[in-house]
Amino acid sequence: MRAGISLIFVVVLLYGCPPCETITLDNGPLPDSLLALVPYQDGNTYSFQHSNGQVINYTAERTTENEVTQCRHCCEYNYNYEINTTKLTPDYPVFNIHLMLSNSDTIYPEFSCSIGKYFLNIPHAGNRYAVYFDYADSLQIGNKFYKEVYKIKSYNHYQYDEPVKVDSVFYNYTDGILLIKMSNEEYYRILD
Repeated sequence: MRAGISLIFVVVLLYGCPPCETITLDNGPLPDSLLALVPYQDGNTYSFQHSNGQVINYTAERTTENEVTQCRHCCEYNYNYEINTTKLTPDYPVFNIHLMLSNSDTIYPEFSCSIGKYFLNIPHAGNRYAVYFDYADSLQIGNKFYKEVYKIKSYNHYQYDEPVKVDSVFYNYTDGILLIKMSNEEYYRILD
């Protein structure tokens, strides 16, 4: 009996799993409710003021692409999903900003942001990766009060040996990035 089981194990080990059909899992398009979490419109300009008074204008470029991920373990699976990327490009040599939405996981859609080489996950219903944040019902930034503001810590700032790092970002779904706070107490704030 043991010899029979060993023989079956050796055959499966040598020849692998039997062939099977490719299975395609299609997550469909990103829902409008998720896309609405990023208020930036393609081609528009958004202004931020540095703590020293300098104004930096960012131009938005927003694109959506279909992605296919293949997974192989005996049978082949293809995962079809969308990625929406918003790139904010400055008119002054400072960091670029990228916001990315993805429905590669329909239960836990991804909403992430990079500012230069610093990364953070923006909280939303279902984003299990957003753990480094505080929430305020309203917060004054500059001369204006903003509602439902998330203060999100950069989670990889410890990886870089630089004198000035991105410490945290203040964000709401209506206005986007409200404030970028640096490790040396400098900041970039949205212009009212």
